[in-house]
Amino acid sequence: MTQTWQPSIEGLSLDELGGGPGRHSGVARAALATVKALDEAELLRPQDALTVQLVVELADAIGRGLSFGKVSVATSQLVRQLLDAMDTLPKPLSGDDALAKAWSQFERAITQGATS
Repeated sequence: MTQTWQPSIEGLSLDELGGGPGRHSGVARAALATVKALDEAELLRPQDALTVQLVVELADAIGRGLSFGKVSVATSQLVRQLLDAMDTLPKPLSGDDALAKAWSQFERAITQGATS
């Protein structure tokens, strides 16, 4: 899988994961797809950069851990941490994608208005 998408958030480093593009585990590919969808829906904010990086790297580590054929306690703990980190990311409103995008634009406008 060649990674052509790059997140709009500055400071993320995704190409080095799992030995580089095309070598990501299924878990890491799913994490990247989720982050990409959130980014394309304009739900990610600059303050999400650390969480996004953590999510992708945890997913990559879990993929490497699962490649040994036996799930270790450490890998199980990483799964819990990944789920907790994913839970802190913004979520689109269920149902209508257009509504989720509109809500995101609304929140952004409010935030920019409050800081102006």
